[in-house]
Amino acid sequence: MMMLDIERGTRANAVAPGLGSGTGALLSGLVVQYPPAPTRLVYLVFIGIFAVQAIGLALLPERSGRRPGLRAALVPEFAVPRHLHRAFLAVAPVLFAV
Repeated sequence: MMMLDIERGTRANAVAPGLGSGTGALLSGLVVQYPPAPTRLVYLVFIGIFAVQAIGLALLPERSGRRPGLRAALVPEFAVPRHLHRAFLAVAPVLFAV
């Protein structure tokens, strides 16, 4: 069983959105400015990124159990521990805006 590191996870969740947005803006500006054919290159970059993501997704282990029936399998499960409801509702608008 995998143990979660709450402190590290909290820091990663706080840093990742801003770091990802800033890095994405910088890299996209460089891709548009310097390489040849920027209007076509961006699609090749996206295809490469999506391929890497698809491979990573295929290698992930299944973590949830199977439920009988197609309709039951398509219903997502979303749960927040009861003691975190108030904190989650307080930060949810900020997370959605980012």
